[in-house]
Amino acid sequence: MIKPKWIIFDVGGVLFDYKRAFDAINKHLETDSNHIMSVLDKYIGSGELGTITFDQVWLDILKPLNKQNELSRVTDMWWSEEFWLQDTINLVSELKNAGYHLTILTNNWNDMGPKLLHIKGMENFEYIFESSDIKLRKPDPAIFQYVETKIHEIGSSILLIDDAEDNVEAAKSFGWQSFLYKLGGDHGITSNNAIRKKLLQNIVIRDSAVDDLPGINEVAHQTWLATYPNKEAGITIEDVESVYKEDDPVKTKAKLERRKARYSDPNIHIWVAEDKGKIIGFCHAIKERSINRIMAIYVLPKYQGTGTGKRLIELAFSWLGNTKDILVNVVEYNNHAIGFYEHMGFVKTDKSGVFDDIARLPTGKVIPEIQMRLSFSTQSDSQ
Repeated sequence: MIKPKWIIFDVGGVLFDYKRAFDAINKHLETDSNHIMSVLDKYIGSGELGTITFDQVWLDILKPLNKQNELSRVTDMWWSEEFWLQDTINLVSELKNAGYHLTILTNNWNDMGPKLLHIKGMENFEYIFESSDIKLRKPDPAIFQYVETKIHEIGSSILLIDDAEDNVEAAKSFGWQSFLYKLGGDHGITSNNAIRKKLLQNIVIRDSAVDDLPGINEVAHQTWLATYPNKEAGITIEDVESVYKEDDPVKTKAKLERRKARYSDPNIHIWVAEDKGKIIGFCHAIKERSINRIMAIYVLPKYQGTGTGKRLIELAFSWLGNTKDILVNVVEYNNHAIGFYEHMGFVKTDKSGVFDDIARLPTGKVIPEIQMRLSFSTQSDSQ
C-alpha cells in the first residue's frame, strides 16, 4: 500500500455496528426484524439522498406496531455509545496523531449529521461528507469526484475504508486505494490491526489465546523487575525474582492450569499487544456480580508512552460496559501507574493493604497496594 495523504472512513459497519443496534431495537420493540428492514429498504435510496429523515422512517416503522411513543427511545438506542466501535475510534485517533488527514464519507439520512458531530472521536475528522447533504451517494463515481474537489487530492493519495464491496470497487475504479472492512466476531479489531500494520507502527492488539501465556508471563516478569523493587518499601530484585522462580513442579503445573482455565470463563477477558509478533503488553479484566475489575495492565517499559496501555484499557472498558463500577489495585508507590489510571478516570479510594495473593511474595514480604475506582453510579460496594 502506498502511504496515502487522506484516509476516508465509512460510518456504518466501520465506526458503528448498526447490526447490533438493529438487534437491540428489535428486542426492545419485540417485533420481527423483517418488518424494520422492509421499511428501511423501501426508503434507503431516496432517504440517503435527503428526501426523508431518519426519524420519519422510524415513525413509519413504529405506526403499524402502535408504538409511535417509542420514537425517542429508539433513536436514543441507535445513538448509544455501546454501538460505536471503540477500537476503530482509537485507530482514528492514532492515525490523526501520525499526521494523516481524515474525513468521513457516508451514505446518511439528512437528520443524522448533527447527532454524528457529538460522537466521541468525530473531532479527529476534518470533513464529514454525507450523501443526504450533497445529493450523491456511494457508489456513484460523482461522489468520489466531489470529495477530491473538496480535499484537493486525487487518486492513490486517498484511501477509502468501507465495509461495502460496491463502494470499495468504485473507489478502486476511480484510482483511490481501498480497504474492505470486516467487523467479524471481534468488533473490527482484526481489520483495525491490518490497517495499523499498513499505516502505523507494528503494534497490534488482539484477543489473547492460551498459547500467549509464556509471552504474557515474560511481560509481567520484566515489568515487575522494572517497577517493583523499592528501597523504602523494602522490596528487592531478589524478592521480585522469587515470584518467577518456582522450584516445585506440582505448584508450577497447578499455576499454569489455573491460568489456562481463564480462557474458558466468559467473565474473564485477556488482550495482548504485539510488536512484530512479540507480545509487549497485556490486559486482564473480570466481570463480577456487583463490580468489574481490571486485574492487570502491563506494558514493557520501552513501549510505555506509545499509547498501548490506553488502547488496552479502552478495549477493557468497552467489554466491561458502564453498568458497574470498575476497581483496580495498584502498588502504592507505582506513581506512573497511579497517574495513568487517574488520567483514565479512576480515583483513589480509602482502601489500602494487600488485595491480591500475588502481592504476597514467596520471600515472605508483601507489596503494599491501594485501590482505585472508576465510578459510573452512586452505588456503594463493600469490597
